[in-house]
Amino acid sequence: MYSNNFKQLNLSAGVRQILWLLLIFWLLSIGGGFLLRGFVFILGLIIVAPVIGFFGLQWWLRSNVVQSECPVCQHEFTGLKNQTLDCPSCGESLQVNDKKFQRIAQDGVIDIDAVEVNASVVE
Repeated sequence: MYSNNFKQLNLSAGVRQILWLLLIFWLLSIGGGFLLRGFVFILGLIIVAPVIGFFGLQWWLRSNVVQSECPVCQHEFTGLKNQTLDCPSCGESLQVNDKKFQRIAQDGVIDIDAVEVNASVVE
């Protein structure tokens, strides 16, 4: 029995490459260039998008992440610019201003720094 099945057709590697080139040329000649252009566009997008994303994320992190210490307990940690957060060590509410953490005080509260004075110095 004679079977004309394409799957049973054994071709050498060189013949297969020539057939692929002919198929691509045929698609381009009949207006199928949009397929090839679409394929090249998608392939370029797959290669270029992660690179742009990586460098874009690095730039964003450098410009928006602030590393400083808590003004209350001097615990060093990181936070995002223009964000209110709590210190992980003492729990104080802090706000990021000028790349430093500042304590959020209620209205009417004045922050002071206590200085220890020796009794012998006073006399």
